[in-house]
Amino acid sequence: TLPTPPATAHLPPDLSALLRTSSAAFTRVQEAANETRAAFSSDERHAGVARVERLLALCQRATNVLLQRLERHPQSPAIEEAAQSATAALAEAVDLVGLLAVEFFIAADGRLLFNEMAPRPHNSFHWTIEGCATSQFTQLARVLTGLGFGDTTPYGRWQMDNLLGQHLDRVPGLLADAGNHLHLYGKPEARQDRKMGHVSRRLGD
Repeated sequence: TLPTPPATAHLPPDLSALLRTSSAAFTRVQEAANETRAAFSSDERHAGVARVERLLALCQRATNVLLQRLERHPQSPAIEEAAQSATAALAEAVDLVGLLAVEFFIAADGRLLFNEMAPRPHNSFHWTIEGCATSQFTQLARVLTGLGFGDTTPYGRWQMDNLLGQHLDRVPGLLADAGNHLHLYGKPEARQDRKMGHVSRRLGD
């Protein structure tokens, strides 16, 4: 059973608007889940499995396109403040203890669009391992052990590329460049579009 989206009445207007932008997508996913559940309860189980596999494949391809190249571009103070305020309000609303990663898109007209959130380290911020004074992983450990927040100052601008199964032939070349920071996840089998690792590098200022 999919969870119900959080109520937005008690949240700041900006955050409520951000959450509403994802409501249509949430509804479609919920409808697809209900349709699939109905298929599993009938004689069309094989069709239901195929439907799930197609849906997952489409989601995976979309995710890989979005995450294949991530760069930390400087944003206007207004956009950064809006994102930080919305994220802080969301963390307070759910009484968060730990780490909350929130991913936004910036629309062509400058609006922030809420994409997803995770109460844990998130792929989008793996560049912080080398790119910030305190990485997202260290930050979580500090909070949970009572050490308080670490400095999150970034060391310039960073680019992060995900390495999918079909990209592993790039590993020798990546290792040959001292500016690359390569992370392989140790997965036993490399498959098409399966996330196998990532590489980060600092960009010129």
